[in-house]
Formats: sequence, structure tokens, C-alpha cells
Amino acid sequence: MSARRGLPTTKKMRHSAHYVDNLITERDGGVVGRNLPLSQIFPNPDQPRKDMGDLESLTLSIKEQGVLEPILVNKEDNRYRIISGERRFRASTAAGLEMIPCVIKNLDENQILEIALVENLQRKDLHPFEEADGLHVLLKKFNYTHEHIAKKIGKSRSSVTEMLTLTNLTEEVREAALAAEITAKTMLLGVARLETLEEQLAMIQRIAQGAGREEVRRAAKKQDKAKPFVFKYRPRNKAFNFSMRFKKTEVEADELIEALEQVLADLKTQQREAE
Repeated sequence: MSARRGLPTTKKMRHSAHYVDNLITERDGGVVGRNLPLSQIFPNPDQPRKDMGDLESLTLSIKEQGVLEPILVNKEDNRYRIISGERRFRASTAAGLEMIPCVIKNLDENQILEIALVENLQRKDLHPFEEADGLHVLLKKFNYTHEHIAKKIGKSRSSVTEMLTLTNLTEEVREAALAAEITAKTMLLGVARLETLEEQLAMIQRIAQGAGREEVRRAAKKQDKAKPFVFKYRPRNKAFNFSMRFKKTEVEADELIEALEQVLADLKTQQREAE
């Protein structure tokens, strides 16, 4: 009886052995894939995922079996920008490889970011801040609407709008949340609903000390009910910003006009007294 060959029945390759070889061919007159030098490849600066996680096991796997799934790249001059597969790229570099199998695309900026974002949003370990920042890039850099983003990533518009509120948090609050190792989206959204910096930092401390979702939800709900009305004004020439905070949550137009007239009258009185 001949000895059994191949992988044990408990082990499975992600692709058949000839998967990569078949990619390095021409189809319909265009190159589908090829091996490229790692030195000609660079990461995507708009990559939503900043933390690549532990690459040790992936590096060991690549040393033993090679790269079983090509990375996706976009040709830019004489170099190639990674669209997806940065973990495989980094692990291949750490493993000492000189070449890596790639599928080459010719995409515009919108398509590159869309693919990178969608791929990362499908990862369960993507931090809410990374997700929010990725959505924010689509919103600001490419002028996408919330509805357009929602369709692209397969989520509801309300979910997109909610996630984008995290981008309003200051760097100080973000750093405090990261230091407290808060990764739950609901917790961070609860912090974002609090109005002042002091309240946000205090809530992060309470979460770090064991506060649960219900406590955060109650604080955010209470904040929403008691949120004062704020009037903001900026002239067309952008020479200044003006804001006025009321003690009430709702203010009628005539009340606003009366308050502004009072401010103007007080300023004129102060000027006359100073002369």
C-alpha cells in the first residue's frame, strides 16, 4: 500500500495548489496577476485599519507555505499601492521574501478607498475609531453623502450617521478611551453624546472602573433631554464665529432676536461708559 500524500484531513489550504499559478497568466489580453518585488509595493496611506494586529503566526505560515492568497494592488507610475492585503505584505517582509503574488488593478481614488474600507469594515476586530475615520474620509475627501456611504458598505444610513459622531471627539478623549481599552461601539457612542469635555473624560473613567452599558445609556439620555439650545453664527467672509447658549432646550425666533438685541445694547452701553 502506498503512503498517503498531501495535507492531513484536519488541515485545509485556502486555495488549491495551482491557484496562484493560474493567476499569473493573461486573460482577455490583460495581466490578471503576477509576482512583484516587495520593494516596489507600498501601503495605502488612507488605510482605515491602523493596527495590523499580531503578525507572528502569519509570518511563520508564510515562511513555511508561502503566500497562498495574492494581495490586491494598484499600479501608480513604477510602484504599486496596496488596496487590500497589507497584513500579508508586512508578514512577507518579516518572513524575508523578495517577491509576493499580486492581482493588479487600475482604479481611481474612490474605488481604492471603497475597496479598502469595505474589506476592513467586514473585520470584527476593527476599532470603532478606525471605522469612523474611514467613513469620514469618504464623507470629506470624496463628498459622499451618508446615504451613498451606507449603500457602499451595506449598512443603514442611521448607522453611518451615528458612527460619524465619533469623529467629533477630541484627541484627548480618544487617547483616554484607548488608554482605558474601551472598544465597545455602544460605550464610545454614549461618551460622544455627552456635551462637555469634562463629562466625556469622567464617563471614560467610570467605564474603566466598571460602569456598564446601562449606566452610560442613562447618562447619555439624560444629557439629550437637558441639552441647551445653542445659536451659532458665522458670516460669509468667515471673519469671526459667534455662538450663544441658552438655558432652555428650545428657543423661538423672537426670543433669539431679543437676546441678540440685548447683547448689542449692552455692548453700546459699555462703550459709552468707557468713553
